[in-house]
Amino acid sequence: MLSYRLYGLMVILFSVGIAVMLEVGRRMPSAPETSLIALPSCIVPCTLGIVPGMSDRDDVVAILERIGAHTSDQTTPARSAFALRDRAGNDQFFAIADFSFAGGQRVGAFTVWQAGASADLGQLSDLILAGYTPNRVVRSCEGVTPRQMALTFAREDRLSIFLLLRDGLNPDTPIVLFEVRAPNIMYDTALGNVTCSVESRWQGFAALWRYFPGIP
Repeated sequence: MLSYRLYGLMVILFSVGIAVMLEVGRRMPSAPETSLIALPSCIVPCTLGIVPGMSDRDDVVAILERIGAHTSDQTTPARSAFALRDRAGNDQFFAIADFSFAGGQRVGAFTVWQAGASADLGQLSDLILAGYTPNRVVRSCEGVTPRQMALTFAREDRLSIFLLLRDGLNPDTPIVLFEVRAPNIMYDTALGNVTCSVESRWQGFAALWRYFPGIP
């Protein structure tokens, strides 16, 4: 009996936590000027106040209005596409909320691309310090430049990032693409962006030759 009560309490606490993240997202006043995935008010899987599997169309519309997002012509009935700009009007991020969960009523995947050279989507260390360990490491084939890598995290690989590597893999390596998905959403945009992919394994922060054996 105790185990059932404990399970019920865990479910209630999880639901409350998700509700709090959604409410915080609704109240975000403006587009962030710092790392998107390191905002203390919205912790992954919450990104910009959007939580795949939980956020519905009304949530997304309300959030876009509050952060001053600019709707893209790539918006369709199945997805909301938008850009975030800095105070000078320059595009910093491009994002797509894909309504592919709960019969198309909730966000199934939320993907954010770095659009401006100065945009801070986040760094690899943001996820590592948050307790995430890579599940899969996929790199580009030898000869592809710049070298590319995608990493997946969390249960069922529901969080993934895409990196462009010019030096070694280090804590400051910037994230170029970030995606978080609801359960049973199979397509991974980060993995799909790797040219001629090769499965590797996580070897920590290291020189490129550890991940790309062809480097002399």
